[in-house]
Amino acid sequence: MTQTATIQIVKVEDREGNGECSACGRTGLRWTVIVSDGTAVGTECSKKILGIKISPRDYQWTRDYQPVDERISDGGNHEVLWQHKTRNLTALSVNGTLTLVGGARKEWTQ
Repeated sequence: MTQTATIQIVKVEDREGNGECSACGRTGLRWTVIVSDGTAVGTECSKKILGIKISPRDYQWTRDYQPVDERISDGGNHEVLWQHKTRNLTALSVNGTLTLVGGARKEWTQ
């Protein structure tokens, strides 16, 4: 019996119209979902690939941030540290979900 790894969301990226969906081949996408196997899928294909629909309210906050570091926690969660593009403000997401805004760098180093 072969075990398959669970695919998780790592982050949603703003590709500014340069994104490509590995599931359907569409190009010119603004928003892509980066999954734990390293592929990028369009938000419209996320339900088919991940079993959940990603809506704009789930990722709109990322337009003001850029990822600065990523890691996999001891529990197997994908964590991303984000830096605001114009302010001294950090955020933390776990498996693509925003979990902390402000003070994330301190939490990251602990």
